[in-house]
Amino acid sequence: MTTSGPNGHTAGDAHRRGLLARVAGVATERIVDTVDLDIVLDHVDVDAVVERIDVNALLERVDVERLVDRLDVQALVVRAGIPEIVAASTGHMAESGLDLARRQVVGLDMLLSRAADRVFARPPRTQEDVPSAIAEAPSSKDPARTSVTGHYAGVVSRSLAATLDVALVTAGWTLTLAAADYLFSTLGIRVPDLPRWWGALAIGLWGFVYVWGSVTVAGRTPGKALLGLRIVRGDGTVVPVGRSFVRAVLWWLSMLVAWLAVVPIALGRRHRAVHDVLAGTAVVYDWGDRAAELPAPLSAFLRRSDAGTE
Repeated sequence: MTTSGPNGHTAGDAHRRGLLARVAGVATERIVDTVDLDIVLDHVDVDAVVERIDVNALLERVDVERLVDRLDVQALVVRAGIPEIVAASTGHMAESGLDLARRQVVGLDMLLSRAADRVFARPPRTQEDVPSAIAEAPSSKDPARTSVTGHYAGVVSRSLAATLDVALVTAGWTLTLAAADYLFSTLGIRVPDLPRWWGALAIGLWGFVYVWGSVTVAGRTPGKALLGLRIVRGDGTVVPVGRSFVRAVLWWLSMLVAWLAVVPIALGRRHRAVHDVLAGTAVVYDWGDRAAELPAPLSAFLRRSDAGTE
């Protein structure tokens, strides 16, 4: 005997519908696993299906604000790699701007070198000489630009780098004195007045530590790093600690008679200052993993000039 429900359906009908639903579910899974969906999609006009969808009506049925509130935007941004993209783009822009400025300075170096060659009736050069131990310079990514990586650095680059280093030494010394004065005043310690020669000796020692430490650790001072320069031995090898010690002492002395130090850099074939000659060192162009380059117009001009067409 079967019983009827409130809608006239019997328990047997409900049992059959449940059985059919289970059978349909199993059959659907088997069909999905068996049928090649690519073949099905080849027979479906996707554009026609999309045109039949009322996008506005679909959006009205979706609670967009609630959906957005449920999104973890920060996690989505991180998973998309947006911070890395922004950092890479910013770093690339900074490198491009720095390289652009460096190329102009290197161009001035080359023009002054050519002028010195004319004055001393020396054979003109498209590039500077290279220390013997430095491998062949990498070629520029832009064939219109001439690579000068590893070549002796000219007077403009070296003078700007030295000016930056002197400014950094002075600024560092000033900040150190201000910090020490604040600390002593806080502790109630009165510092006696010292003779002026003591201050000169102290800042000289500070400059020596600045140069010696930078060259020993990185092969360049911060000023030279910004201009894309590196200090090497006369043959192009790494400067040992003892030689960098001698150079640091002589560099600070050269700053006291800067005009004398600049003359051999400007006129010499290898642009070596007095302290370079005495310490057995040299300064070359080195932009790290990128080729040091001349500007494209100057590169083309020098090639034409050397070919005798200018």
